[in-house]
Amino acid sequence: MTSSSFEFFTLSPPSNITGCNTIVSSGVYVLTNNLTSTGTCITISADNVVLDGSGFTINYSYISTGYAVQIDQGKKNVTIKNLKIVGGFSETSSGIFVNAGQNISIFNNSIRAFNGMAIRSFGLSILGYTTPHIYRNNITTYGLDGDAIFVEGFIKVNVTENRISTMGDSSYAIYLINSGASAPNLGIFRNNTITTFGSSSRGIRIDSGSFNIIESNIITTYGDVVEGIFLNINTHYNNISNNNITVLNSNNAGIKIASSSNNTLRNNFIFTNSSAQGIDFQSSS
Repeated sequence: MTSSSFEFFTLSPPSNITGCNTIVSSGVYVLTNNLTSTGTCITISADNVVLDGSGFTINYSYISTGYAVQIDQGKKNVTIKNLKIVGGFSETSSGIFVNAGQNISIFNNSIRAFNGMAIRSFGLSILGYTTPHIYRNNITTYGLDGDAIFVEGFIKVNVTENRISTMGDSSYAIYLINSGASAPNLGIFRNNTITTFGSSSRGIRIDSGSFNIIESNIITTYGDVVEGIFLNINTHYNNISNNNITVLNSNNAGIKIASSSNNTLRNNFIFTNSSAQGIDFQSSS
């Protein structure tokens, strides 16, 4: 006979949110109007929280660095849904920021991040050891170095059924960096529709990540020196299958694998023009 342990929590009736603030108690919180913040708007500092945007908009970080929603370090069982997010004009801002949380669900949100003159702003950024489920969101970034979904650390991430667009040079739709290269990521990137516009951009890029599944995505890239999927340096034992990739313009590749080994490629459809490569192996096996 086997046994399993689960964490249960009882949620009280929903609480209305009418202004930017910090959530310090478990419960369901519902926006009742649009919100605007010069920096960060909502900070979640409790476990077992549901934040329901109800279709309302948070306009964030139009003067100083900040986030529409920030989940504090180590929080668990947090859901963010049905929220519209616009902003990110300041450097290193993000629509949603997660710092080493567990069992984080982010779904059915619309995020538009405008970099303006800033460098390295994100639609959604996740750091540290965490287990997020990101699904059915619509995320668009505008401007230089605007990554739609940025994850760094040992992260068992599930990114599924999202519509993701980047509109600027050196921008990545999904960018995973494993800062602890010896640990597997065990990520799933499945059934996403990805479009990138701009030079030196990528649909999905993984650095030093292993044991990820990248499958059944539709990826279209426009611009020079771009890749649909890029596995970069010490990125091993990943499974890339059943993806539909279109790369246009010159110096491009549908899939590029650099200094990595033991990756499996199966049943991918790659369309390129005459000056682009379908699959580009560089110092890889």
